[in-house]
Amino acid sequence: MKKQNRKPTKAVSIRSLFRYATFADLLYMLLAIITSAAFGATNPLFFVVFVIGCVIIICGYIRVTAFNITAERQTRTIRQTLFQSILKKDVVYFDTHKTGELSTLISDDINKIRDGIGDKLGALIDTISIFICCIIIGFVKGWKLALVIFSTLPVIVTTFIITSKVG
Repeated sequence: MKKQNRKPTKAVSIRSLFRYATFADLLYMLLAIITSAAFGATNPLFFVVFVIGCVIIICGYIRVTAFNITAERQTRTIRQTLFQSILKKDVVYFDTHKTGELSTLISDDINKIRDGIGDKLGALIDTISIFICCIIIGFVKGWKLALVIFSTLPVIVTTFIITSKVG
């Protein structure tokens, strides 16, 4: 192959690269520069949000698992204690109480206790902490509006109590 005699290329300035750009091209380039900077600045923030999301998932899993394990362990202890208590009863007790009542007591009522001390308790704690944090953020960001909204809290709580008793 023949070697071609090429002249070494010299560096070109940025200005000479864009010497044929029109005003519209310059506006598009300005828009591209601004959005490129915004894109570059938000990538680390996206990573922070991703890490926060992972922490939320892990904390939620641990919360549900820990509350359910605790509820199951306490339910088992309650059932064993109840069973031991039933075994110590006199025969007269079984004449006055139906066996269906005892099995209902062992299964349904204790399951209600498990539901109350299980994941639902964790959800209640989550909701209360969200509520408190939202109130704090509201008062920090705009205390006048938060005070007006906060004045409706008694109506909201009363409605919640009434609907929880009816339902």
